[in-house]
Amino acid sequence: MNQKLKVFISSSFKLKDERSIAKSTIENKIEFLDFSFEEIGANSIPPMKVCLERVKESDVYVGILSKELTDPTKKEFKIAKENQIPQLLYIRETSDRKNEMKDFLNKIKDSYTYYKFEDVKEFQEQLKRDLGSFLLEKFYDLRQLEGSLSREQINEIYRNYGGNNYYE
Repeated sequence: MNQKLKVFISSSFKLKDERSIAKSTIENKIEFLDFSFEEIGANSIPPMKVCLERVKESDVYVGILSKELTDPTKKEFKIAKENQIPQLLYIRETSDRKNEMKDFLNKIKDSYTYYKFEDVKEFQEQLKRDLGSFLLEKFYDLRQLEGSLSREQINEIYRNYGGNNYYE
C-alpha cells in the first residue's frame, strides 16, 4: 500500500493516557498516519476550524470517551458522521459519567457498536485489533485469497494486522 490511512483521534484532552496509547499504536502501524490535532503546527486559522477540516480529510475516526462529552469532541463526531468517515468508538468505564455523556451513549447505542474498556492496556489491544480489521476490510477481501493461499497464510496475514485467526 503506497499511501497511509489518516486516523483522527478525538477525545477530551483529560484522557491523556488513552490519547498517548492511541497515538503510539497508530504510529507503530506502518499503514496508518496519526492525523490528530496535536500534529498540527502553528497556523493562522482558528483551531476548531483546522481540527474539523482534519476530521473531514481522515480515513477513520477514533473516538475515546469517558465521563464527559466536550464540545470539540461532539463536533468532531458529528463531522465524521456527516462525512461518512468510519468511526471506531471506545468508552472508558467510569461510575461518575455526566448526564450529557449518558444521553449521548443512549442515543448512539442502536447505531454504533462501541467497545467499553477499563484500563489503557485493554484499550490498546482492542484498538490494534480494530485498526487491523479496518485495514483488512478496506483493502483485502480474504475470500478472494482463499484459492491462492493456504488457510495458514491467510491466518498469518490476519494476525499481522491485529486480528486473531481468520480460520479457527
